[in-house]
Amino acid sequence: MKHLILGIIQGLTEFLPVSSSGHLVIFTKLFGLETDLFFDALVHVATLLAVVIYFWKDIFAMAAGFISGSWQVLITRNFRKVYNESIQFKLACLIMVATFATGVIGVSFQDYFEGWFDSISAVGWFLLLTGALLFLADRFGQGNRKENDFTRMDALVIGAAQGAAIAPGFSRSGATISMALLRDLDKNLAARFSFILSIPAILGAVILQGKDLAGGTAFSFSYLLGFIAAFITGYLAIKIFIDLLQKAKLRYFAYYCFVVGLLVLGWAFFAVG
Repeated sequence: MKHLILGIIQGLTEFLPVSSSGHLVIFTKLFGLETDLFFDALVHVATLLAVVIYFWKDIFAMAAGFISGSWQVLITRNFRKVYNESIQFKLACLIMVATFATGVIGVSFQDYFEGWFDSISAVGWFLLLTGALLFLADRFGQGNRKENDFTRMDALVIGAAQGAAIAPGFSRSGATISMALLRDLDKNLAARFSFILSIPAILGAVILQGKDLAGGTAFSFSYLLGFIAAFITGYLAIKIFIDLLQKAKLRYFAYYCFVVGLLVLGWAFFAVG
C-alpha cells in the first residue's frame, strides 16, 4: 500500500506544477518513511515512460527533423540556414541547449540543493517560490511568440530553471513553464517544450541514482503497483495540466502551492518550537 500511494503521489506531482520532490519529502517526514532509492528510480522510469508515450509524435518529429537537418548541415555546411528553415531541427537543438543549462546548474549546485532535503522549512519556502512564479506567469504571460521566435536565450533560461528545480519544493514543470510564459512563449509550445525537456532530466536522475544501487534490491509486487500507479497518474497529470494551462487556470496551482507552503512552514515552526 505504501508503494502504491507513493507511486500515485510521484505520478501526479511530477508533471503538475506542485513539486514531486517537495511532496515526497512531506509524506516521508509525515509518516516516518525511509528513502528507497530503488523505488524512487523505478517511479521515475514510470513517469519518463508516461511523457514519452504522451508526446511520442512530437518526439518522433523532432528526432526525424534533427537527423534530416544534421544531414543537410553536412551537405550544405550551412548550420544557420538549416536551423532557420527547419522548425523540428531548431527545436531539437534548443532542447540540447536547455539540457546543457540544466546540467550546468544541476551539477554545480547539486550538493547545495540536496542538503535542503532534510529541511521541511526549505520545502515550504520553495513551494511559495513556485506559487509566485506560477502566479506571475498566469498574470503576465501573453503567449505571443511561436516556434519561429524561440531563441537560444529562451532555452538557456528555461534549462537553468529546470536545473534549479533540483531543490525540494521547487517544481520542475512549474519553473520551466513559468519561465517560458514569462518570456512570452505560446502556451502550447511552452508545455510541449517543458515536458519533452524533462526526458533527459529524468533519465539523468535515474542514471545518477543507479550508481547508488550496487548490489540491487529485491523486486516485489508492491513495487510493480507503485510503477503502474506512477505511470497512469503521470500520464493523466500531463493531460490535465495541459488542458488547464490552455484555459488560463495556472493560478489555481499557484494558490495550492501557497497554501501547502504556508502549512509546511507552520509545521516546521511549531515542530521546532
